[in-house]
Amino acid sequence: MQSPRETMTDSLSAIIQIIHLGYQSGTLTVERGEGRTREEGIIVFSNGRVTEARVGQHSGMAAFNVLNTWQACRFSFVNGTQPLPQKPPSSFGPVERTDSSQLSRSQTHPSDTYYKQSLLPATLPVRLPSGEAALQHPETLQIPRTHRRLLLLINGQRTVSELARLLLRSPEETHGLLRDLEQAGLIRQ
Repeated sequence: MQSPRETMTDSLSAIIQIIHLGYQSGTLTVERGEGRTREEGIIVFSNGRVTEARVGQHSGMAAFNVLNTWQACRFSFVNGTQPLPQKPPSSFGPVERTDSSQLSRSQTHPSDTYYKQSLLPATLPVRLPSGEAALQHPETLQIPRTHRRLLLLINGQRTVSELARLLLRSPEETHGLLRDLEQAGLIRQ
C-alpha cells in the first residue's frame, strides 16, 4: 500500500456508504493499528459498486465483511483507479438476480444480511409529486422516521435490494415499507 493514509474515521462503513451513494470509482486503502498489530486493506469501487476487496488473508466478500466492521482507522481514496492486476475482480456488491448463484454460503455471514442479494424482483420505486411535497414540507404529513429515510433514498434508480442495504434492513422489511409509502400515495413501484 503506497499512498499515505492520513484521514481518520470512526466508522469505515460510513465511508463505504459515501463512496457508494456518490457512485464513485476508485480505490479505498485503509489501515489500523501500529507495529505488529497493524492491518491494511483495500476496496476497489466501480460506479459505487464494490468490485474487489482484500484484507489480511481474506479476499472478496469475506474481506469486505471484515473491513465493513472496522471502526477507528486511517484511509485514503484515489479516484478512477483500476482493479488490482493480481487477481481477477469478483462481483459481490449489490448484484442482479441472475448472479445469485455466484454467492456461496461460505462467502456470507448471517450478520451481513443487508448486503446479501435479494430474491425479490428488481423494481425501481419512483417518488411521486406528493412524495416530493411531503419531503419539502414534512409538517404537512407525519410519517415515521424510517419511512421518511426511505422516501429520501428513492430516486428511480435504486432497486429494492439496494434500498434495503442503504437502510440496513432486510429486503422483505424494505418491501413492506415501500408498500406503506405506495398506499399513502407517495411513491409508485
